[in-house]
Amino acid sequence: MIEGECYFVIHAPLQSGKTTCLKALTKKINSTGKYYAIYCSLITLRNISNRKTAMKYIVARIIRGISNSDAAEIRKLASTFDNSLFMDQPVTMVQNFLNSLCMALDRELVVFFDEADCLLEAPLITFLGQIRDGYLDRDDSPASRFPDRWPLWACGT
Repeated sequence: MIEGECYFVIHAPLQSGKTTCLKALTKKINSTGKYYAIYCSLITLRNISNRKTAMKYIVARIIRGISNSDAAEIRKLASTFDNSLFMDQPVTMVQNFLNSLCMALDRELVVFFDEADCLLEAPLITFLGQIRDGYLDRDDSPASRFPDRWPLWACGT
């Protein structure tokens, strides 16, 4: 699915290994040297109803995923990347951050968002809208390098 540039959702019962699977897949992808892969858990955002606050925390979680990556090249970028340029408008900050991040990378990015379904209604709609717009814009804009391969989340019931 990643090679096919597909977005996908992993849905399974609680405690069935979704997070473990995503973390292992992140390591495997990084070990190939073909892509950068990062893991971002959004579980701590479950009670945030303010869109701007939630989007700032999502960007922070992406930065944490980069900082925790086992790919040294992307970790080095995290220490130098200025995210302050993206923090004004909640309706574009995640999309603009990811676009700029991808433009700074020398290979494509795979992002695993774990527990994105825990976001409240307004933040979830804003987040998903930015993912969709970024995906659509990458074909229309030569300046866009939004992630080509991006599993959105793993969720449990």
